[in-house]
Amino acid sequence: MNKYQSTKDEDEYIELLAEGGYMIGAIASLLFEDAVLVDEPDHDKAVAMTQEYCKQENIVLLEAAFESKGKFARPDILIKQGDALT
Repeated sequence: MNKYQSTKDEDEYIELLAEGGYMIGAIASLLFEDAVLVDEPDHDKAVAMTQEYCKQENIVLLEAAFESKGKFARPDILIKQGDALT
């Protein structure tokens, strides 16, 4: 049966990627102590939270959420300074 892989599947490579994601998150929180974690698993709520946080002039977000034209993304680190996003 063809299906998309999930972190629930027993696949060592997928498990390694998931563990790597946790490590990046831990490192990011150490590098940016004042960062805000968008800790929301629901995509729509996470996007709404990100939009609300981005109303601030300057902010660092961890796991911000964006959706556009049916595509969804959660960058590990988002730095907003004025109108510039990194």
